[in-house]
Amino acid sequence: DVNNTLKGKRKLVCSQCRKSFSSSFHLIAHKRIHTGAKPCKCRRCGKSFGKKSTLVAHQRIHLEERPYSCCVCGESFRQISSRIAHKRIHTEGKPYACPECGRNFSLKSSLVAHRRIHTEGKPYMCLACGRRFGQKSALVAHGRTHKGEKPYA
Repeated sequence: DVNNTLKGKRKLVCSQCRKSFSSSFHLIAHKRIHTGAKPCKCRRCGKSFGKKSTLVAHQRIHLEERPYSCCVCGESFRQISSRIAHKRIHTEGKPYACPECGRNFSLKSSLVAHRRIHTEGKPYMCLACGRRFGQKSALVAHGRTHKGEKPYA
């Protein structure tokens, strides 16, 4: 292991691949990738895993535990990633959902712009008349009216 200093913190580096870590815990867990060590063993079936979190997810199979449910149809899943993938069937190609109102968007940038109505309101203000807008593009189009231009012509 090579120790370096970065921003006042010790930096631990894997001697095999040079990937760096901020804690010895994470470095030790990472080294299992190179050694193939799987110290986390399921008591029920004997299957072994490299990380405790993977073992915990595996154990849900034995418990038939499905803690992640779809808010649309109620179907339950063992892993949150499975629920996220499932929710796409309800969104008709619009995978980006607003957590405030549930509206879905096909582009992440559209969701980001939409979310301003719930949080920031209308941050873009016209310096000529004081009118406010939720999107910069709307302010730019509005600004043309002060110059005598027809923004939508």
